[in-house]
Amino acid sequence: MGEGSLFAKLTRAALCVVVAMTLAFFPLVLCSCDSPDQKTHVTVSVWDDSVLTSGFAQYIEEQNPDYEIEWIVGDDSLDFYDYQAKHGSLPDVILTKDFNRVSAESLSASLYDLGETDIAASYSEDTLRSIPCNSDAVKYLPGASGFEGIVINSYLFDLYGVSVPSDKQSFIEACKAFSERGVEPLAAGMADTEICYEVMQGFADASLVSETEDFLSQVLKRDSSSVSVDASSFPDALSYLSDLMAQGVISTESFNETPDQAEQKFLDGKAAMLFLSDGQASSYGAQHNMTVRALPFFGDSSSWAFAQPVFMGMASDVKTQGVASTASDEAVHKAAVDVLSSIMSVDAQNYYLGLYGIDKLVSTSADDPIQLPDALSSLSSSLEEGSVRTFLPNRLASNAVGETLSDVVKGEVDAAGALDEVEGLLKAEQSEDKKVLTSFSEGVSGLFDDTKGNVAALDIAQVSSQALNTDAFVVSPHAARCPLYAGDKTATDLAYSVAKMPVAVVSLSGDELTEYLSRCVAAAKSPYDLPVVSGLHLEIAQKNGSYHLESVAKITSSGPQSGGTDTSSANEGRESTADLHSGDTYTVGISSFSWETELSEAGAYDPVGQKGSLQDVWVEAFRDGKVASLPAYQDYFAFS
Repeated sequence: MGEGSLFAKLTRAALCVVVAMTLAFFPLVLCSCDSPDQKTHVTVSVWDDSVLTSGFAQYIEEQNPDYEIEWIVGDDSLDFYDYQAKHGSLPDVILTKDFNRVSAESLSASLYDLGETDIAASYSEDTLRSIPCNSDAVKYLPGASGFEGIVINSYLFDLYGVSVPSDKQSFIEACKAFSERGVEPLAAGMADTEICYEVMQGFADASLVSETEDFLSQVLKRDSSSVSVDASSFPDALSYLSDLMAQGVISTESFNETPDQAEQKFLDGKAAMLFLSDGQASSYGAQHNMTVRALPFFGDSSSWAFAQPVFMGMASDVKTQGVASTASDEAVHKAAVDVLSSIMSVDAQNYYLGLYGIDKLVSTSADDPIQLPDALSSLSSSLEEGSVRTFLPNRLASNAVGETLSDVVKGEVDAAGALDEVEGLLKAEQSEDKKVLTSFSEGVSGLFDDTKGNVAALDIAQVSSQALNTDAFVVSPHAARCPLYAGDKTATDLAYSVAKMPVAVVSLSGDELTEYLSRCVAAAKSPYDLPVVSGLHLEIAQKNGSYHLESVAKITSSGPQSGGTDTSSANEGRESTADLHSGDTYTVGISSFSWETELSEAGAYDPVGQKGSLQDVWVEAFRDGKVASLPAYQDYFAFS
C-alpha cells in the first residue's frame, strides 16, 4: 500500500514487473487482477505454531471463505513486529501473547485504528482502555481473558477444618493454619521469573494499581526506546514482597520451586493452594479427580479476580510495502479487519478457549454474559462489581524484576543492591548487538509468488545447505518468519528472519529423494504449503486444489543473474540440470516444524538430527564466514 494505491489499475503482468524490482518487502494483501473471482490474500502472523496445530487456524479459514489466508509463524514479541514496521512492512493481522509496552508504544504508529470498527464497538469501553496504548485510538484488541490465580484443594481445607478465605485476614489465617500442620500454604513455582512476576501482580493491593498500569509496571519507567527502574517506586515492590512473606503467604521455599515441582506438591497433598497460570481451573479438577475452587486475590479493603487475555490482536496500517498492492487501501483494511474481527469474535474466542480448556472471565463482547463454572463460582461477586485485574505478560519486565526479587529473598542481594541489579538486568536485555555480520544489497520477500515461490525461504535453504555441505536442502515455507530486509545485519537481525525449527540430515538414493519430495508436494493444501528446495528443480502439476510432483532434477549450474542480484527474473538461476540416478546417494538437509510434512516424512529414512535449530545454522553461517551474502536465486520450481 503506498500513499494512495499507486498500482491499483495495473494488470497482473505489470505487477510481476513491480515485484521483480521491489521484492524487498512483502505486501499486506496481494490480489490477482486477472480474475474477479480471485480471493483476496490476507497474511496472519501468530506467536507460535500451536495456533496451526490446534485447529484454530482451520476454524478461522472456514469462517472466512472469501479470503485466502496465509499463516506465518512469527514470534511472541512485539519487538519482532516493531523491527518489521521500521523496515516498511507488516503482516495484515498480528496475534501475540507477550506485551512489551515500549515496543507496543513504538509499534502503535504502524497499526490500524480499529476504533470505528464493529468489532471494537462490541467491547466494553473499560476493557479497551485497560490496554496501554489504547488511550487515543484502538490499536490493540485483547482476546477473551481466562482465569489466572489461586486454586484450593477443597479436600485439605475440609480435612484440617480450615475455613475457605473470604478476605485478606482470613486468607492470612488459612496460610498460618496450614503452616502449623506442616502443609505448604501456597505452592507458586516462583523459581520461574515470569511466574514470580505474575504472582506479585496478582497480590499487589488495589491501592498500588491504577486503571491502566499494574503494580510492577508502575515501578518501571518507560521512554520511547527503553525501560528503566523508578528508584522512588521500586522499594515499594520490595516492601510489599516482605509483607507477604512475613504474613506467611509466600515462603522462601516457593522461590526454589519450579512450576512443575509446585504442582506436584499440590497434587500430592503437600500444598493446600496452587497458583494456576494456564486458566484451566474447572478442567484441572476433573483431570486430577479432585475438587478445586478458585480464590480471588484479597486486598486490605477489596478483592479482585485475576485474568489474562489469551492473546492480543492487531491489524497493520503500514502503507509502504515495497511491493505495491493492486488493492486499494480501503480494500486492504477491510480484508485485514474482517479476518481480525472473525478471530476476536465471541464464537471464535469460545472455540479457542474450548480447545485449551480455559475458563473465561472476560469476553470480547460487552453483550456476552459470563457463565462461571462451579470451580470459579467464588469469583462471581468480583465480576459483578467489575473488579477484574488484567495481567499482560511482559518477558522483558518479568525476567529482570522476577530474578531480582528472587535474589533478594535468597539473600543474594540486599534491598540497597536490588535497584542496581534490576537496572542492570533491564539494560542487558535491551542492549543491542552492534556487530555487523553481513549486509544484504537487496531485500527478499517472505511470501509465496507463483513464478518464484518463497524466495526468502529459498535463500535460507541455500545458506543452510552451504553451511552443512549438503547436496540439497528442503525447508518448510514457515522457515521465513519475515522478509530478508536489505542493509547491514547483526546476529539479532538475522535471527528475526528465520524460525527455530529442528534440522536433520538424511542420505537418500535418487528414487528415495523423488519419493520423499512427491509426498511433501502432495501434502500441500495450498501453494503456500509447498516445500522450498535448494539444489533441485521441481516440476509441479496443480489440479482441483491438489498438487503432484511430475519431475525433479538436480541443478548442476546456475544461469545468468541479472546484475548478480537475488531478485532476478524467475527463469534465471537454472542453466543446466541433471536427472537424479537411483544408484547415486544424495545428502539432504531438512528443516520444518516436527508436525510438518518435511520432517515427518523424513522419519522413514533414518535422519540424523543436528545440534541447534535452523535459526542457529543460519546465523552461524554468517558469523563463521561460511557465507558472505545472500546467494543468487535458484529456479527451484515451476507449475507445469
